[in-house]
Amino acid sequence: MFKFARLSLLAAVISLPASAAEPVPLAPLSKWNLHYAKNSCQLMREFGDPAKPLGISFERSSLDSGLSLLVFGGPLRAKVSSRTATVAFAPFLAEKDQFGTVAETDGTKETALFWARLSLSSDWEKKRRSIPKASERPVRDLQLDAEILALETAKAAQVTKLEITEPSGRKIVLATGRLDKVFAMLRACARQKMAEAGIDLSVQDKIVRPALLITPVASLIKSSDYPKEAFPKGQQSVVKVRLKVGADGIVIDCLTLTPFTAPGFAEVSCDKMRKARFLPAEFGDGTKVPDMVETNIRFVMGT
Repeated sequence: MFKFARLSLLAAVISLPASAAEPVPLAPLSKWNLHYAKNSCQLMREFGDPAKPLGISFERSSLDSGLSLLVFGGPLRAKVSSRTATVAFAPFLAEKDQFGTVAETDGTKETALFWARLSLSSDWEKKRRSIPKASERPVRDLQLDAEILALETAKAAQVTKLEITEPSGRKIVLATGRLDKVFAMLRACARQKMAEAGIDLSVQDKIVRPALLITPVASLIKSSDYPKEAFPKGQQSVVKVRLKVGADGIVIDCLTLTPFTAPGFAEVSCDKMRKARFLPAEFGDGTKVPDMVETNIRFVMGT
C-alpha cells in the first residue's frame, strides 16, 4: 500500500508522441487497494520493481464526476512541460487517444502523469452524445445511463492491460487484468462518499435535468485572482471543486477535491465559485431540487 502522491501541475503543451519505443512491461506487486479518502475513493496498486515501484491510482468522487488516473514513479521518464502522455485500455487500444498532463511529485520530484477524466472506450462517448436535449439544456436519459453502465462493465471485464505512452513515444504496459469488479467497488465507494457529503441519493438518482451553470467562469475568476505565490514560480494547476447547489440555483457550499495542487489555487477556486449561479436541477415533472455539481477549474499562465 502506498500514500497518494502530492503533485504540483506545471505547463504541458498538447502534442503527439514523436516516435514509438519498445514497450516496458510491468507486473503487479500488490492487490488492488480501495482507499476511502476524505472526499473521494481511490483504487491503488503498485507495479514493476519493488525497489522503485510504479504507483497508479484511479479516483472517483461521485458517479457523475468521471474517472481520473494518476500514474507516478517507477520507470517513468517524461519531464514536466514535455508535451502530454496518452493512455489506453487493452484490448481497446485503437479506439481513443486520451491525453494526460505531465507533472512531478512534490519532494521526490518523480515523474507523474495525470488524466482528469477517462472513458473506457469511444462507445461510451458516442452514446453520451446521443442523449436528447431540451433546447440548450442537457437532459439525462436514465435508461441510457443504465445502458452505459452495462457497456462500461462489459468492457472493463475484457481489459487485460493498461498501456501508457510517454511524450517520447516510450510505452509502459501494466498487467492490470480485468477491471469490472474493482470498478464496481469504486462506484459503490463513490455512492457512499456522496451520502456522507449530505447528498440525498434517492433525489440524485431521479434528477433528469442537472443543475446548469449560468454564470460564466471567466466572470468569476479573473487573471488578477491568480495566486500570487504561484505566479513567479510559473505554477499552473487544475482544481476539481464540488458545489452543493440549492433548489433555488444558489451555491450552498463548495469543497475542493484535488489532493495535489500548489498552495493558493484551491482557496481561490472555492472563494470565487461560491458566487456562481445555476439553473436548478429538476425531476422529470419540473420539480426543482438540490443537486451536486463537480467541475475542474484550470489555472493556466498566458504566453
